[in-house]
Amino acid sequence: MIKLAIVGATGKMGQEIIRQVSKYSHKYEIVAKIASNTTNNNINNIKNINVCIDFSSPVATLNILNYCLENHTALVIGTTGFNNDELEIIYNASIQIPILIAPNMSVSVNVLMKLVTIAASVLDDFESEIFEAHHKYKKDSPSGTAIQLGKCIAKARKINFDKHAVYTRHGRDLHKINNEIGFSVLRAGNIVGLHEVSFISDDEQLVLKSEINNRSSFARGALMAADFICNKPAGLYSMEDIFKI
Repeated sequence: MIKLAIVGATGKMGQEIIRQVSKYSHKYEIVAKIASNTTNNNINNIKNINVCIDFSSPVATLNILNYCLENHTALVIGTTGFNNDELEIIYNASIQIPILIAPNMSVSVNVLMKLVTIAASVLDDFESEIFEAHHKYKKDSPSGTAIQLGKCIAKARKINFDKHAVYTRHGRDLHKINNEIGFSVLRAGNIVGLHEVSFISDDEQLVLKSEINNRSSFARGALMAADFICNKPAGLYSMEDIFKI
């Protein structure tokens, strides 16, 4: 039995994880359900947690991270929107405890990342553009998944992501630079998640796309991550380690 704490339990993802756990009550037990804005008050007195699953906010994640360090608890992070300083704190913490961090936990998106890496390497002279769409309540933009897809392109082409990522296009005299990684964002309705990466030359284009129809795929991926990391040594892990792609 894996004892879980769900952080961000009142959010859309937290609620979906709780629904998925109810189907596997022989395997998981939720011992804590914690809202994003109450992490400091509700976690410190809870003991015997095997894994914290976090879909909250960057601030709440760092609060939970402190608890996990103090109690040597494994941590699965699905939260996005971290800045570089926050990511460095997480990376440093992984020296002491096992942490799996993933901007997206669905199988299709993680396969997409692998395919994007291959395409960016082979089609190294093609322009690259990333489009993503999510529901109107999503706070961070571009999505963590879109940014990770951009980083896959940059890594494959051995270029600096921060220098080549372009998030806005507004003006009268704009032109693309070499190896520009462009981002376009749509926020509307109840869109769960769509990510599309285009590689374009003057003569042809390749479009790779993942579209998530409901949040159950993310929730199942989060539970797979909890299974995987439960007894792992300290270190930083990703969904690639689970899917072996």
